Amino acid sequence: MNRDFIQLVQQGYNQIARDYLAWREEEPLLFRAELQDLAARLPRDAAVLDAGCGAGVPFTLWLSERFRVTGIDFSAEQIALARQHVPRATLYQQDMLALDS
Repeated sequence: MNRDFIQLVQQGYNQIARDYLAWREEEPLLFRAELQDLAARLPRDAAVLDAGCGAGVPFTLWLSERFRVTGIDFSAEQIALARQHVPRATLYQQDMLALDS
């Protein structure tokens, strides 16, 4: 993927991080049934990766109440907000396209 495009997207998420968080906090938890189904299938202390966790609200927070969560996002601003909102998760600024298998 073109590195300039990736940097443009990353900068965009850094710029809108707080507005995006405010929007996510206002909406109800989407996919609640799917998350509950996932939770029912995993052991209580399962390790879960949330790739593209953003500011951690609402998914990473919900997951961290049940599992050991590692969240990644390539926006430094999103990860900074996630660290404030989801202290139980392990969080990294990381491009998910660059993850090793």
